[in-house]
Amino acid sequence: MGVRWRLMAKRVTYDGYKLCPELRQSELCIVVEQCRDGRFEQRFHQHVPAAKLSTEDKIDMLRALLALWSGLSAEQIVRAYLNARSRHPAESGALRIMTSYPEPGAMRYCCGATTKAWMDVVIDPAQFRKKREDHIGDASKRASSHFPSVDVRRRALR
Repeated sequence: MGVRWRLMAKRVTYDGYKLCPELRQSELCIVVEQCRDGRFEQRFHQHVPAAKLSTEDKIDMLRALLALWSGLSAEQIVRAYLNARSRHPAESGALRIMTSYPEPGAMRYCCGATTKAWMDVVIDPAQFRKKREDHIGDASKRASSHFPSVDVRRRALR
């Protein structure tokens, strides 16, 4: 058998979607937007201390804000909490939480479609809002700073 190369990469992609310029390391930025006439309009924006909410409470709060602003009925809320084990009654996924990375050092919890609720939280203060000049240097430093978790390994399979 020959030598095979395996690239194992975990690249973090930063979406840069609607960053809050006022977000600080010890805060949560909570936003609710609604689609009106094809455009998203901000309906709610508040900053709260990050230490005031557990992870479970953050998720429950996002779901509650989405249910409030989107006008979900009681039946829709119940269906959003069902699992996909059977077809009757079907799950809706309306309150499903997704995560993304809007910028280095920050993570976003979000849910919704035509009404969206999200919360940004700083997860790595050392990388959060790092100045662009910190990335200037030789090519190896730039590559490692932009893709810190890329792991390339050569493996021989016999």
